[in-house]
Amino acid sequence: MKKTPFIVMCLFLLTANIVVAEDFAPLQVPGAITVNTLTAKMLFDKGYIFIDVRKSMDFNNERIPGARHLSINSDDFTARNLQSMANKDQALVFYCNGIRCSGSSRASQKAAEWGWRTIYYYREGILGWKEAGFAVE
Repeated sequence: MKKTPFIVMCLFLLTANIVVAEDFAPLQVPGAITVNTLTAKMLFDKGYIFIDVRKSMDFNNERIPGARHLSINSDDFTARNLQSMANKDQALVFYCNGIRCSGSSRASQKAAEWGWRTIYYYREGILGWKEAGFAVE
C-alpha cells in the first residue's frame, strides 16, 4: 500500500484551504473596530463619515449614500487627502466590496498608522449593506 498519493492529497487540500482563507479580508485590524452591517447602519444614521475605498468605477456605479471616495489602490490614498475629508479626531467608517475585498482593512490600518483615533472597519462592505436592504445611490 502506497502512502504517497494520500500524502499528496493531504498537502493539496491544506494548500487549497490556505489559498481560500487568503481570499477573505481579515476579521480584525489593529487600531480599528470591526463593525457588522447593523452597527454600520447605526453609525450611518448618526452621521459618521463613510469612506468608500473601491475603484472610481465602482464608486460611481453605486455607493452608500453620502460616502466620500478615496481609492486605496491609487496614489491619492494619502494622509493629506484623508485629512481633507476628516480631522483626526473625527470617526471614520471604511468600506469596500465585502468580505473578499481587503481594501477597507488596508485603509483602516493606514488611517491608524497616520494617527486617526476612531476607525470603524466595515468588513461586510457595500455587499452587506445591499443584502440588508439599505439604500445605495
